[in-house]
Amino acid sequence: MNQLITYIESLDPLFTHIQIANGYDWQNSIKLDLAELKSQDNPHLDLSAQTDVAIEFFFNFAEDHQFFIGFKYDPDQLKGLSAPEFVQKLLRLAAKTKGPEELLRKAGKALFDNPNMYLDRNIDRAVELVVNYWDEAGTAVIWKQGEKPLDRTGLQHKLAANRELTKTKKNSIAIEIDYGAPAMWIGIDVSRKVGHDFILQSDIVLAILQIAQQQSQCK
Repeated sequence: MNQLITYIESLDPLFTHIQIANGYDWQNSIKLDLAELKSQDNPHLDLSAQTDVAIEFFFNFAEDHQFFIGFKYDPDQLKGLSAPEFVQKLLRLAAKTKGPEELLRKAGKALFDNPNMYLDRNIDRAVELVVNYWDEAGTAVIWKQGEKPLDRTGLQHKLAANRELTKTKKNSIAIEIDYGAPAMWIGIDVSRKVGHDFILQSDIVLAILQIAQQQSQCK
């Protein structure tokens, strides 16, 4: 079992909504809450023109903090499955999702007929970003597979060129753990809100990275 999945399961998460974007345009994504997902006929959802599509599932934990799990459509990995079919398969899971492990297990089964496809994975890299504003606020790759574990000094160095990744008014700051092909990622809120500002909590970033690195080292 992926150690990061075990960690986010322990946060007692509550599934809240999904968002769907074409070309990673998350600021203009389609958002559906649980009530809309349970609707048999949602008039806001038109996927016919989408080819570069991704979908993210959002969970709340610990007083309005959030994490999200994302999946990217890849025609090379999902042979014979169109982008709209990929999304519809995941949407059918969303209304019944109770937690991240169940979601990943069912997604693996639905898309690859392998419930462990997304569970037994080695991480590719870790990225710092502002949720839904990665294009405006920028991103920073803070760790890649094969690098030594990151410490506070190293994290400060990685983020030095972009102050908005340590303090921003746009949205919460997240660490995103990317898993490569078939593309899947887990993003976790690592900021606290003070007034109108979201401020990075470096200790949480390093703790999550340590969990992810332990998973990599055990493969």
